[in-house]
Amino acid sequence: PHDYPSGTPENFREDKKEKKKKQRVVGVLLIDHGSRNKASNDRLEEMARLYQGFSTKSNKNNDDDIVLVEAAHMEIASPSIPDGLISLIDQGVDEIVCHPYFLSAKGRHVSEDIPEILDDAISSLNITLPIVTTEPVGSSTDIMLGAIESLVKTNLKVLRRSESNEANQEQSKRIGF
Repeated sequence: PHDYPSGTPENFREDKKEKKKKQRVVGVLLIDHGSRNKASNDRLEEMARLYQGFSTKSNKNNDDDIVLVEAAHMEIASPSIPDGLISLIDQGVDEIVCHPYFLSAKGRHVSEDIPEILDDAISSLNITLPIVTTEPVGSSTDIMLGAIESLVKTNLKVLRRSESNEANQEQSKRIGF
């Protein structure tokens, strides 16, 4: 009567283990330069909030990693990079992906300063979980070209509407309206 009189086959047990795979909690730390201008710093906070919502929506089946997003500034403003790391760790992340929110992939901040700040923080805070740093957003040429194209087209529409409105106003003046 029992389908497996000698016990369940080994591959059956492995399949069950695969299905019960624990979701990992990934921390994403968006890093910018930091500014004395509050609006500039607020923009990074807004990007972190938007990315948090985006990553949650893209995981609607709950079969991917859980993503928690924080913002941090390299200098000048708070929270600092170490503060951002601590916040993510306090939220129980299993690993952290740092993303430099910079346009230049070859600049000193991305290639030297941020790695140095991260190394110092990892050492001084005794962080043992895995941390990796992505290339900066500006290093993705296709994304940057798409963004430039979108902004140019949007502004051309505004310019042309403005020119059209001015031409209509000029014509109205000539007619006597």
